[in-house]
Amino acid sequence: MTLLFDLLLISPEQDLKDEIEVLVQLFNHGLTTYHLRKPDWSAEKTQQWIKQLPKEFHNRVVLHNHFELAKNFELKGIHLNEKNKPNAGQLSKYKIISASFHTLEDLKANAFPYEYVFLSPIFDSISKAGYKSNFDLKLLAQGLGELKLQNSSTPKAIGLGGINALNILALKSAGFSGAALVGSVWQGENPVKAFSEIQAVIQGN
Repeated sequence: MTLLFDLLLISPEQDLKDEIEVLVQLFNHGLTTYHLRKPDWSAEKTQQWIKQLPKEFHNRVVLHNHFELAKNFELKGIHLNEKNKPNAGQLSKYKIISASFHTLEDLKANAFPYEYVFLSPIFDSISKAGYKSNFDLKLLAQGLGELKLQNSSTPKAIGLGGINALNILALKSAGFSGAALVGSVWQGENPVKAFSEIQAVIQGN
């Protein structure tokens, strides 16, 4: 039996020419979840971006800010970072789907019913210079296994940070339910090809 392993994609922080055009191709190649993370964008600019995306793909987009737009455009949900996680209860009027964690201890202490959580950085980041891994993968695999045994309702753990076609199977073997990609896709000349190559590694195992 092959366990499901999700591939998610996070947007580049900066403006990117033809981002929506490339994103539509990625959706057509099987991408199911796109995290729109543009810290410097205003609500108006974010709204303009959403309006340019074909409506059929709105339910695949997760917002990292300007959460009200998630309801207005019937998006997939919202993602909470370290700053706004304490407000999760107040934000429950939105569909809260995920949050960021940076230690296994913090994840163990979490009681909010997220659908999945990002744990990062698993490997040295590709997109953020100097953002080094915080984890030993063997110890992390042991910790994730214990966490699942202790609490069957633990959110799915999605690995983030430095993930590419060469190390993604190690992430899967460590017990993660999926991977969130950034630099390995966006920093290449052909994002669709880069995503497809990583996708093929997972589908072949």
